[in-house]
Amino acid sequence: MRIFHSYHNKSPWMLIIGVIVILSAIFTIMSKKDQQNLNAYTKSDKVSQEDTDEDKEDDLDIDMSVYTDNKVGFSISVPSDWNQVTKDGYPTFIHSASASSLQIQTLDYDPSINNTSEDTISTQIAEDGKTFLSFQKSTDTSYEIQYQSHGNSTYDYVERVYWDRSKIVKLLCIFNDANYDKISPYYDKILKSFAWNKSDPVTEGYYLYYNDSANFEIGIPDDWALGTSGNALVASDSSTGASMTLSATDYTGTLSSVTGTDVVNLVRGNKSNFIMNSYDNSEKEAKVTATYVQDNVQMTNIIYLFCDGTRLYIVSFDYEQGTIKDDVPAACAKLFRSFNSSSTTDDSAKQDFSSSNQEDTAQEQPSNSDTENN
Repeated sequence: MRIFHSYHNKSPWMLIIGVIVILSAIFTIMSKKDQQNLNAYTKSDKVSQEDTDEDKEDDLDIDMSVYTDNKVGFSISVPSDWNQVTKDGYPTFIHSASASSLQIQTLDYDPSINNTSEDTISTQIAEDGKTFLSFQKSTDTSYEIQYQSHGNSTYDYVERVYWDRSKIVKLLCIFNDANYDKISPYYDKILKSFAWNKSDPVTEGYYLYYNDSANFEIGIPDDWALGTSGNALVASDSSTGASMTLSATDYTGTLSSVTGTDVVNLVRGNKSNFIMNSYDNSEKEAKVTATYVQDNVQMTNIIYLFCDGTRLYIVSFDYEQGTIKDDVPAACAKLFRSFNSSSTTDDSAKQDFSSSNQEDTAQEQPSNSDTENN
């Protein structure tokens, strides 16, 4: 009775505060529990995974076999008891007991992959009738997406996509969500083992921007802001004021007969005290180095011209000498290429694609009971 009487005489606000404290504690415990799940599966009914520690994954006692593609130059380790077959023309490794599979897709380079975003991916997955879960850009030339399909069973999909300037490698993992806890450590070990000695890598510290209207791509420094409009772009470094501009115009001629005077009249614009220091040209490319004065500061101007029989592309770098590394303009220009049908660069790229198609070696085709068709 004493306890009840003492409690009864306390202010009702103390009771309310006590309830709030208890609810807050419960909410905190539940939140921490959710944070233990992988991000991609927080929207799934099955969200628990006890062993997410990387050391435990690495210590898994799994007998692995190495699959190597010597033509493209990559390798990946797969559990030895996963059966290799050919499905949809691609090498596929199947573990029937867990309804799991890994498919290795080697694809010809598509420049639009550089513009992949969460919006484009989620839209495509929705159009395919699946449920989008997550998109993560891992590096300038790789990303991972996760999604699900729902039917008689829920299937989970994890795609790791890598590319250089000649090939795309997609690792497609499909598994029954009911087996998520058991199979996910295996996939972690598989995906971590992927290694690729790229034959045509993107220069480190740069990413590729692809313009589909003018059908070209070019390298941009990672830390430069990018703005685009139609066939033109402007990239700039906020810390130094350096900039790169690119414009494209219809042009069916070559650059071999274009003189230095022609180029000065083309690129000088309204720049004050513009002086051309050097000019080199060939049939498809030309380079100009120049200086000019802006706000009483002498600026360096390096200009690259590219033509592909369809368009003329003018790429201009403007910066105060010493504010950026000297190799930045050349590194960006080296990554330029157009994909128009008459472009010499594009033709050679297509030859590379056709010469490195992967040969399928397995003959057996998996049945629908082995894994869900993608």
